[in-house]
Amino acid sequence: MANETYDFLDGYSNSEKFFLAHPFLWKITFDYDTSLISNVNDAIGKAYSHTDDWKAITEPKNFTKNGNVLVARSVTVPGENSQFDIAGSENLGGFLPGYALTKRMDFLSKNLAINFLDTQDDIEHNFFRPWMIALGIDGLLNRRLLCPTITLRQYNNKMQERKGYRFIDVFPTNVEGYSLSYNDEGFQEKSVTFAFKEYKPLKPGGLTYEQQNDPGQASKLPSSKQVTPVPRDLDTTGRGRFDDPTLRTFEETSLPGIPSGLDLPSNLGNA
Repeated sequence: MANETYDFLDGYSNSEKFFLAHPFLWKITFDYDTSLISNVNDAIGKAYSHTDDWKAITEPKNFTKNGNVLVARSVTVPGENSQFDIAGSENLGGFLPGYALTKRMDFLSKNLAINFLDTQDDIEHNFFRPWMIALGIDGLLNRRLLCPTITLRQYNNKMQERKGYRFIDVFPTNVEGYSLSYNDEGFQEKSVTFAFKEYKPLKPGGLTYEQQNDPGQASKLPSSKQVTPVPRDLDTTGRGRFDDPTLRTFEETSLPGIPSGLDLPSNLGNA
């Protein structure tokens, strides 16, 4: 049992593939051109003589900074579900029947849900609800009412992209109602549910610590992502260490978590 405990602690302490994810390191972006809001208002104008009644007066890009919609409070990623059924004869001759896939969950049933904070310029009231009204007028025949992509990115604690999803041809299907009261409550959040045509996974975009320090791993990456390991013999002593007494004392110290004979980067010796 001691070996299992050591393997567990060693793996979760030193190997990045075991590092626990921070669920709050994420960004979400609505990717569309500037015509979406005008297309929404054009559709509304077909049913309302006064387009100001349901006119969209803001959009997600007005709430976006550094590729993140700042008022997005939480995101629910859709699940995957498949249905199976019995195939062949049931219990023929004492043999158990086989089974086969009959249906994969359709994309209309896979919902992307986002909760938005109710701010002074309410994005739910001034954009998503009018967008829903516009879809009720023109339907999905008006492809200009679709948002080409919504991109969700998740990061590690070094702010390197570790995974995510790109949702394609997105449109809202539900804007939840909300309640107001005089009781003490938290900040108001409004939930908007989206459907989409398809979605695709995003692959990690940044180098991990292990790739940065393993030349063999780095050489397998595209040239644009390769890194050069820091040389350890750039000092004047020829020992791969430093002649500075203070640094030499530090590198020869056997403190917990600091191996003795530690080779420090050469630029520290010249500081």
